[in-house]
Amino acid sequence: MAISLKQKGYQSENLVKDHYLNLGYRFLHANRTIPGGEIDLIFESDSELVFIEVKTVDHTEDLENYITKSKLKALERSVESYITKYPTSKDLRIDVAFLQQGKIIEIYENITNT
Repeated sequence: MAISLKQKGYQSENLVKDHYLNLGYRFLHANRTIPGGEIDLIFESDSELVFIEVKTVDHTEDLENYITKSKLKALERSVESYITKYPTSKDLRIDVAFLQQGKIIEIYENITNT
């Protein structure tokens, strides 16, 4: 039986979740739908909140092209909505985790340099 795209998405998110947990981050939310969009994963450390977009890709060249300006703006709006609901004094960071064939191939950290 073939795996649905939604199931593949959850599997990818779980791989990324395990990766960040192994780095010592604390898991807060998955698939958080808020005004402005959805945030795939949210973690925290003592000093920052990390918002993670998980992307499963077919090709490894030009990974930055998978995050369009409109997608980046939507992510930023989602983070702003989240912070409005859950105020924090921590630093904010948006990461993008790229996966291919069930493996993390690259993580771009702090893509907005906030």
